[in-house]
Amino acid sequence: MIERLEKLMEDGNMDNLDLIASIYEEMIEQKLDTYEILAEQYELILALVGGEDDNDETESASS
Repeated sequence: MIERLEKLMEDGNMDNLDLIASIYEEMIEQKLDTYEILAEQYELILALVGGEDDNDETESASS
């Protein structure tokens, strides 16, 4: 996919630039979906082990 983006950028055509933008937008959305899934899994794991989120404790301690 990266090679395809590089080729489109070299051409400099406005239609290509719109296509590049839409490809990057789709890639970002996929990454966000992945992070949302990981966050949900993290919360489930914490609930299963009965642990607390260390980040919450760190934030409390630094306040």
